[in-house]
Amino acid sequence: MKNNTLIVILHSNEKERINYALSIIASGAAIGRNTELFFTGKSVTNLLTSDLLKKKKINSQFNFSNTNELLLASIELKTKFHACSGALTDNKINKNDIRKDLKINLTGLPEIISNKNCQLLFI
Repeated sequence: MKNNTLIVILHSNEKERINYALSIIASGAAIGRNTELFFTGKSVTNLLTSDLLKKKKINSQFNFSNTNELLLASIELKTKFHACSGALTDNKINKNDIRKDLKINLTGLPEIISNKNCQLLFI
């Protein structure tokens, strides 16, 4: 039986691509697909708490007019969120620095791509 899980691997830290990834995830979840969003590369910096973003002088790329709405819809529709443990290390981010409103699973790419019956999109 085919698993209909849609996994978006978000490597880009461009706000347009982040917003599009969230649009894809929210749309997929809204039509009943299982959805997962895997943050890797510089995109993991958007998972920092607002206090830490200010302290490190980093601008969140979650700043399109509908980005927060898409993020909240994805949470409500039970999207699973993952962050690449290697990307956190590369960006000097501790797991305690991550926003608490997102339930983030720390993992690596091998675990994400190990499901042979899912659909992967790389952004």
